[in-house]
Amino acid sequence: MINQDKTLKTLQNYSDALNVKNIPIGYPGNQSFNLDKFFSWWGKDLSSYILNNAGNPEDIGNYAFHTKAFEQDALRSMLDYCFLDQKSYWSFIASSGTKANIQGFFIARNYLSSFGKPIFYLSKEAHYSLFTAANLLDVDYRVIPCLPNGEIDYNIFEKELEVDRPTCINVTLGTTFKGAIDNVEKLKDICKRKKIKKIYFHADAAFFGGYLHFFYPNLYNNFDSISISGHKFFGSPIPFAVFFCKKNIKDEVAKLSIDYTNSDNMIIDCSRSALSPLILWWHLSVKSKDIWLNEAKQMLDNASFLVNELNRRGIAAFCNEFSSIVYFRTPSQKLCLKWSLAVNKYSLEGSLAHVICMQHVSKKVLQDFLNDLDNE
Repeated sequence: MINQDKTLKTLQNYSDALNVKNIPIGYPGNQSFNLDKFFSWWGKDLSSYILNNAGNPEDIGNYAFHTKAFEQDALRSMLDYCFLDQKSYWSFIASSGTKANIQGFFIARNYLSSFGKPIFYLSKEAHYSLFTAANLLDVDYRVIPCLPNGEIDYNIFEKELEVDRPTCINVTLGTTFKGAIDNVEKLKDICKRKKIKKIYFHADAAFFGGYLHFFYPNLYNNFDSISISGHKFFGSPIPFAVFFCKKNIKDEVAKLSIDYTNSDNMIIDCSRSALSPLILWWHLSVKSKDIWLNEAKQMLDNASFLVNELNRRGIAAFCNEFSSIVYFRTPSQKLCLKWSLAVNKYSLEGSLAHVICMQHVSKKVLQDFLNDLDNE
């Protein structure tokens, strides 16, 4: 066997290099989570098992090494956390927000296809995984321009609607770069005026889905399916996402049973992580809703602080309502690399950067960033 000490030293060098890097403030991910006790238990008791939550979490199957009971409990807790009715939604934990978005479009296509050839609508600022999903599933789709703040342009959307086709509308609850929230009520009103007969609403709520319901308690009830990332607001060393879908639609689409897994073939993936359900279960078990709400309020307060400080310096900065994403003109490449700032080019505004005020991005961190900005 190759010397494990040498291999471990390589890994130690990697972690040492990470520890001297600046705190990342330009990408969505809660860096302040603490899973030390959880991974101490995992490493001691479970690290030598191959655990696999293959198939539907509701179907146990014959493979005994899984964490589906914890997954089911975590999903029930998540439904309660999001103010959703336990009896109305089917759910599972996907490997990423992209996989959850593809799952949503997969169900939408199969459901709507029984009513005709469906058409999908995406805003220009929708996450690129939605375009991947549309191309992968070979569906017709239209890209709708956005308002300056990143919301979908409702007037253009209304003009583009094809009234005689079953329709899937992707609603972004927090666009990737500007943190804009598409107004689902406006979209529903437009569809009602245009007399669209069959509509499926999918919500890409990757980051904001972890907290937006605290400020809009009935928001998620508007959607036929929802994708919420687990590693962004809650925090995790591995990416994962929670996927919700209305049970009546899921039951309409899930027709085929797989003997091998003793499960339906509703979920695109067969093998699924048994670790990520445990992480979500841990988070929802050790922290109350009030704690998560207070973290969200602090994030929004810190975003407001940063907007004010940048504007005070003569730097035009913007932040959408209930968003912790602050965007402004791009600073130097040196600063972008030091603070891991995401950058995006727009035809009108030019090059913009953003800071995402996650739980680990305190006012002290923001002040250190502002000091660097002042010294440019």
